[in-house]
Amino acid sequence: MDLMRFAREVTLLLFALTTIVVGMQPLAHAAPDNRYCGPRGTVQFGASKDGPAALPITCMYTALIGTPSRGRILQVAAGANLQSALNNAQCGDTIQLQAGATFTGFFTLPARSCDANHWITIRTSAPSSSLPPEGTRITPCYAGVSSLPGRPALNCVTTRNVLAKIVYPGSRSSGPLGLAPGANHYRLLGLEITRSPGTGGVSTLFRVRMQGKADHIVLDRVDTWQPPRRHRPCCASERHDVCRDH
Repeated sequence: MDLMRFAREVTLLLFALTTIVVGMQPLAHAAPDNRYCGPRGTVQFGASKDGPAALPITCMYTALIGTPSRGRILQVAAGANLQSALNNAQCGDTIQLQAGATFTGFFTLPARSCDANHWITIRTSAPSSSLPPEGTRITPCYAGVSSLPGRPALNCVTTRNVLAKIVYPGSRSSGPLGLAPGANHYRLLGLEITRSPGTGGVSTLFRVRMQGKADHIVLDRVDTWQPPRRHRPCCASERHDVCRDH
């Protein structure tokens, strides 16, 4: 593989997290790790080459301040039509899913002509103060889960469910979320994304549809997992401009 392309792909797939948490209490905390990437995707490596290899020439700035959604707030209550809200959202809007509610099905994030000043945010209706700080890994405690079979203790301070849950009930290869080809500038925040038990495994929970491309997709403090052992498949795309910012 071309070295420049390899370096670019590594950067775009970089998880923006440098700390580990146990339960609700972070052992250490830092802001989202954008040390090599400034606002508007300004590369900040301080050099152009590392020996014979060219350094990445592009990056994604993942801090909340860099993904503004200053438009409408679309409330989606339990039992409401999530796909309708997704279809109606325009660049800059925020879709708030009722905290503690479950939305079941396969949902597609449409392609919009958004930009760095007009992101679409899909988030829990719970206030940000109820989530771990930005740049900190989410844990099952925030989904109301106090323990997991065969796993170390979570040591939850509280098990109040503050996430909105999106569940895939089917058995095809991916779901519950799909990105329409060309989808861009979406931030998912404070969600639990999974599939129903007993439906077989899926390869990914979040995928670009029809072999398409997507860019500027951020998963921020999102709990992605599959039953029964709660392993964590996440995203698949032909173009990997998808960043998990925990």
